[in-house]
Amino acid sequence: MIALLTKISGLTLARLLGALVTFAITIVIARQFGTDELAIYAVCISVANLAAVAIPLGLQSLAPVEIAKMSAFPDRSAIRDFISHGRRVIARSFLVTTLLALLFAAAVFLTGKASEYTAPAVIAVMALAPIMALNQLHGGVLIGLQKPFSGQLADGLVKPLVTLAVLLAAVAAFQDRSMAAILLAIGLGAVAAMAIQVRTLKPQMAGPTKTHAPNAGTRRDWSRRSRSWLGITLCWDYQIEILLLACALIAAPLEIALLHVCFRIRVLIGFGIRALYVVLQPKIFQACAKGDRTRTKRLIGRLNGVATAYIAASIAALLVAAEHVLGLFNPDFSAYGNLLLVICSAAVLRAIFGPSITVLASHERQGEILALLAVGVASSVALAFVLYPLIGVLGIAVAYCASVMMAAVGMWLLAKLRCDTDTAIWANSLV
Repeated sequence: MIALLTKISGLTLARLLGALVTFAITIVIARQFGTDELAIYAVCISVANLAAVAIPLGLQSLAPVEIAKMSAFPDRSAIRDFISHGRRVIARSFLVTTLLALLFAAAVFLTGKASEYTAPAVIAVMALAPIMALNQLHGGVLIGLQKPFSGQLADGLVKPLVTLAVLLAAVAAFQDRSMAAILLAIGLGAVAAMAIQVRTLKPQMAGPTKTHAPNAGTRRDWSRRSRSWLGITLCWDYQIEILLLACALIAAPLEIALLHVCFRIRVLIGFGIRALYVVLQPKIFQACAKGDRTRTKRLIGRLNGVATAYIAASIAALLVAAEHVLGLFNPDFSAYGNLLLVICSAAVLRAIFGPSITVLASHERQGEILALLAVGVASSVALAFVLYPLIGVLGIAVAYCASVMMAAVGMWLLAKLRCDTDTAIWANSLV
């Protein structure tokens, strides 16, 4: 347990540092570029993130599961084939994405429907999304190889550090406060992260070995199985981006900027739990693959115990500091501490019901996971459109939290019924 906590603490600390650097980027944009530019940045980064998720067609999410299983056997060739296949899929998908982005831009400008978000968002998709897609694919492979530091830190720490350095240089040395400077900084940070990941994966791309893992899976099988993972990733990890883009149609730029800041803090709160998943999820996959129910329950109990302590401490800190933290970005934001608390309470709900998505994924229940999550995302958008006219931006936060609760409860019930595994915090020993 001590070794586990040490590894998780180190990874969480590094990701926390990366998140603080990301906050510094947001503060620089808000203070130096203005709230309107922060709103455009929020839309651009959301669109680029969603495109980056779509381009690998779900292979980045399949990678931790598949690579973890492959790594249980001495089969370097299968791992190398998976990486090569993923890179080829990204190259082909990028061409299609670029064409669609250009057609969209042409249609919008020709019909006179363009807004201040249109041109920067299209540029972000074409210039940033393919590099970010490679970051995600390589990170997923490294997590599956149980190299969480290599898999997470390039994207989670190096990328924001380089982005911040380039952004500060643009402002200080060249007095450049354009959206082009922001997009260039993000792009250079993503390239730096990709270079580190490629170097780390170089040994895996060496010549094939003679041994082969049983049931290694063909490239066609990988593509078939990854389709569900594409939808799962969009609905699970990028629900925030989908909701933010939808709300950009009804909310003012100041409110979009406020939501972006609150959701980034929500992501920061989730880093500790994400680090825990990065360390323990491959082990749970391996235990499930071997049918070791005792080890599976023990690992779930460890995950729940650490996650509960961490999230309790995080929410307690927010109760004291929420208004002050929001005030760093814009003095007007400090009046919305309750909004931040509502959004971050979603992390509590996910922690209570445990790693049900991991158990369901290990039992090949991706279709059921996707159906639940898709309903949750659709419900959050619909409920946000209903509540926003009634209670303003707080309605968007309530809609998000309600959808997360529905998905968490649904997957917990599915794991009990389909996999005979109760993942909730009350069902497992927290040691």
